Amino acid sequence: MKKLCLLLSLICAISIFSSCSPIDVPDIEYSEEELKAMELEAIKNQDDLFDEYYSNEGKVDEIISRANNEPYQQLITRTYPEKEFIDKNFIRPLIGFESWMGSSIATVDRNYPAECIRRVDDDWAYTIHKTNKGGLLYRFYTDKEEEYRTMRWRFSHSVYVRKKLKHSRFKSIKPGDSWRKVNRIDPIVNIHLNKLVDTVSVHLLQDGVLLIEYVYDQYNKKHHSRVVYVDFFPDFIATVRDGPTFDCRILPQDFIA
Repeated sequence: MKKLCLLLSLICAISIFSSCSPIDVPDIEYSEEELKAMELEAIKNQDDLFDEYYSNEGKVDEIISRANNEPYQQLITRTYPEKEFIDKNFIRPLIGFESWMGSSIATVDRNYPAECIRRVDDDWAYTIHKTNKGGLLYRFYTDKEEEYRTMRWRFSHSVYVRKKLKHSRFKSIKPGDSWRKVNRIDPIVNIHLNKLVDTVSVHLLQDGVLLIEYVYDQYNKKHHSRVVYVDFFPDFIATVRDGPTFDCRILPQDFIA
């Protein structure tokens, strides 16, 4: 009897609920100008936060003043476990999104002491860290003041290099190829490529920068990502189609040996 009463109560409740009109939640639409203003405000707030805690001008200037041209092999004494280090420090570039994290060189130095610091010009610098697999992680920083980014020597992007390679090794790569084919040439792809989204791999080579764009193929369970576009930049300044620019200029002595 108790079960029957419970069943009848449930049926009644469902009937009442189904008869109710759905709640009318109005859609909120923003103009492009409003969305841009919101984005800039969020970025500025994050800049202010990092400035307050990590990026006082004196500390940043002290770190940058340590830049020199000594061989990196003589400067770098620490190595880091490759997978863990890359997962924490490599910013995976997504197509259409700028590779920007909002931290300064002071933040990096606090967590991973910058033993090798290079100045490319007045507002462009990079640090080099080494992994236990012999790979080099280059992290690039800019001191160029922009409309809404005023942090001193802020992080721009990072590039990881495991092998000494030239553009000629990638001549066979073409649209439609699997990411696995690229990875057989340069194993960094399997290390940092997010194969579940449309993305791009950045290859810092001896003679330029190679960008390879991938599209996620949800119907291809074996390969996931396939190549859709390949471009080479001999001046070491690479730009993704409708996306960010990766300035990967480094000193001649800093290419992986």
